[in-house]
This record gives sequence, structure tokens and C-alpha cells, in this order.
Amino acid sequence: MTAKLNASSIKRIAYEVNAYNEKKQRAHFLRKTGKTKTPAYKNTLESLRKTMVLLSEVRGKLNARIVKTAAKQAAAPTMEDLVKQVRDHATANYEKDGWDIVVEAFEDAEIVEEIKECGSMNLRTVLRHFKKICKLHNEIRAGHKAEADAGR
Repeated sequence: MTAKLNASSIKRIAYEVNAYNEKKQRAHFLRKTGKTKTPAYKNTLESLRKTMVLLSEVRGKLNARIVKTAAKQAAAPTMEDLVKQVRDHATANYEKDGWDIVVEAFEDAEIVEEIKECGSMNLRTVLRHFKKICKLHNEIRAGHKAEADAGR
């Protein structure tokens, strides 16, 4: 079931939220004045519970749509952001798996090229792509080191 975010549904949600808040304040007042055994308190709690259930149902119906809309509206990371995040990750993992190569040898333009080659603006995907590159460079470096050690 797809819920629609129109003026009447928004007004209904606002009304229910206001009713919930008023009932919550009333229950708090009754609790503070020591009237927790009275029918008014029990009725307020029951009404509060029903309103909570109703709000929960409304939220459940609208939540998926709101999340999808918000995700679409959320700004995608810029290329500069991704380059900075890749550099930060490489610096933080300088001693691991060849990430020092990104820190020492890659210019920002080269990082941008690799991100474009990766075809994603998702940080996780970009880092996986760079991890493969670092692993390959690290293997090549280890091979050169082994050859140099064997030649001694």
C-alpha cells in the first residue's frame, strides 16, 4: 500500500501528533499530582496508547515513502568529497595492504580518474575499487623486492 503525502494526510498526522502531546501532558500532570489511581488517569493512558498505535500505523505507512523521497533528495557526495575520503582512508591505513601507494603516488586527478572508472559515487564501492588497485601494486612491489633480494 502506497501512502500519499497530500495536505489532508499531513493535517491528519499533525492533528494526531498534537493530540498525542496533549494526552502525554495530561498523563504527566495526573502523575505529578498523585492521581494515578483515578479513572481519568487510566482513561488518559488508554487514549494515549491508542493514539500511539494510530501514529505508529501512520508512520509505518508513510515511512517507506518518506525515506525513499529523502534518499533521493539527499545530496550525493561530490567528487571532491570522495577524493578527500579516499585520501583520508589511505592515510589511516598507510601501513596496510599497500594503501601507502595512494598517499605517495596518486594525484587528486588520478584518484578522480579511478573513481570515474569505478563507475560509482558510493564510498564503499570506491574504496573496494582502490583496495584492488592497492593489492595489485603491493603484489608488484613484493615481486620486485623478492627479485632484488634474490639478486644479492
